Amino acid sequence: MPVGNRILRAVYDTNVLVSALVFDGEVRELWNCVESGRVILCLSRFIVDEFASVALRLGSPPGKTGLLVSAIMEHALVVVPTMTVDFIKTDISDNQVLACALESGADVIVTGNMKHIRPLGGFRGIPIETPAEFRRRLG
Repeated sequence: MPVGNRILRAVYDTNVLVSALVFDGEVRELWNCVESGRVILCLSRFIVDEFASVALRLGSPPGKTGLLVSAIMEHALVVVPTMTVDFIKTDISDNQVLACALESGADVIVTGNMKHIRPLGGFRGIPIETPAEFRRRLG
């Protein structure tokens, strides 16, 4: 989905990636948008590593998890945040998602984290949406 004359940049947090790739549910459409080039997926190595850890903990076989990580790395713009974000005090790992969004120049953060991230509504001008909200935006 274009923003002006460029493709939308989105940070998918770990739970969105797990829902899309491990469980292959309704959120799968968000991954399809990445594969088709409609969305530029912006991630940090922290998010990719956390995805692998959660996928394995949820029972994804190591071989499948490795293939999923390879697919993520192939399709994502992986940034190395140079700034430290210390905004969310109750779950400091969630700050990694915010830092990734800032570093990558993301247009949106997509999260299923209804406890810490989604309630913010936005962060430094970057809207924060649920997967359902983002799917509606994409049309």
